[in-house]
Amino acid sequence: MDTILKVTNVGKSYRDFKLSDMNFEIKKGRIAGLIGENGAGKTTLLSLILDQRRPDTGNIHIFGKNIANHGREIKQKIGFYNDECCFHPCFTGKDMDKILRSIYKERDSGLYREYLSRLKVPADRKIKDLSKGTKNKLMLAASMAYRPSLLVFDEITSGLDPIIRSSVLGMIKKYAEASQATVFFSTHITTDLENFADEILFIHGGKLVFQKEIKDLRENYVIYKCHRDKYRGLSKKGLERVLFSGENALILTSKTEVLEEALEVYKIPDMEDMMHMYVEGERCG
Repeated sequence: MDTILKVTNVGKSYRDFKLSDMNFEIKKGRIAGLIGENGAGKTTLLSLILDQRRPDTGNIHIFGKNIANHGREIKQKIGFYNDECCFHPCFTGKDMDKILRSIYKERDSGLYREYLSRLKVPADRKIKDLSKGTKNKLMLAASMAYRPSLLVFDEITSGLDPIIRSSVLGMIKKYAEASQATVFFSTHITTDLENFADEILFIHGGKLVFQKEIKDLRENYVIYKCHRDKYRGLSKKGLERVLFSGENALILTSKTEVLEEALEVYKIPDMEDMMHMYVEGERCG
């Protein structure tokens, strides 16, 4: 399987924040979700990938080429979207079609109008008169109308109600499957990840904590519960994280790890549970 996005030893420092040692790959046709608490570095990472900012260290390769050296060529095949509409408020959807047609070689106006219709975006209204959710849908339609091979979205479902959110994600997934496009997107809505993504990247404090398959997270992890005194006597081999809550210890481990003593199964973790265990918990042992 071809690697579409490769991030190697990437770091970026600001006065009060540092993104460091980012290393990961996203393969062709995969849908990868990026999660992390506010301030974890999600938007910084995506802006580096889009060449909106330059890393202090490391390299970013897209389609096998360094974006720092081949940005103009690479961006012709990237569809991007961020939480704030970047189109001029006095333009309409029709105006944006004309403008973007002059920028992207593969621009398909018919496809763009189809997306606007499916998303119920009025093409003749000025952007300043649209709701935040409708602006988001306009940005989405614009980002997909030149048939990109890589979609990079920052908070793609922000401001959308549940029904529209489901429709938008379904449209993106259908496009990705039909064209073998790769999708890398951030979101705060973890249920979207569990129903939509193939894999998850979790960053915390400017560092990559893990990159895991959704299927692996769903099928192969469990949280056990026991008294903290009992936890102290356990072998820590194979245990990943522990979170103390009062007199109890919540233990995250793989289902394939056989513990020496029978413990109460507390729950099968969802995405929010995994985040809590890694942010608020500590390493076992």
